[in-house]
Amino acid sequence: MLSQHKEVVKTKFETTQKGLETVFKPYQVKALEVVFGKDGASSQEIWSEVNRLMKPETISRASIINFMNDMVDEELVDFDLITGKGGHRRIYHKIPGIWNMDELKSVLFKRFCSALESELA
Repeated sequence: MLSQHKEVVKTKFETTQKGLETVFKPYQVKALEVVFGKDGASSQEIWSEVNRLMKPETISRASIINFMNDMVDEELVDFDLITGKGGHRRIYHKIPGIWNMDELKSVLFKRFCSALESELA
């Protein structure tokens, strides 16, 4: 269920970092690794795994939810709504065409180059 509204997600390009950490914070890269390593994950599962991987540092669940929703808006991940105790929950998952972290890097690279190219033309 891709988002119906397209919101611009601003990112900062960090030239001192390598790989995905040039455009994402370390916890955000871990969150994406969790989603791309599974068939689907709730914000609770992502948050729990990210905090386990980043000990002793901790990240708020709100930060995870906000980031995952940004990734949905950017059409880099998708979600399904399920019902459970307390109402609806999002289960975040990969989208067709972006099945692993390498494909995600490729999509981001193409978008970055396209954005730069449009300014050079």
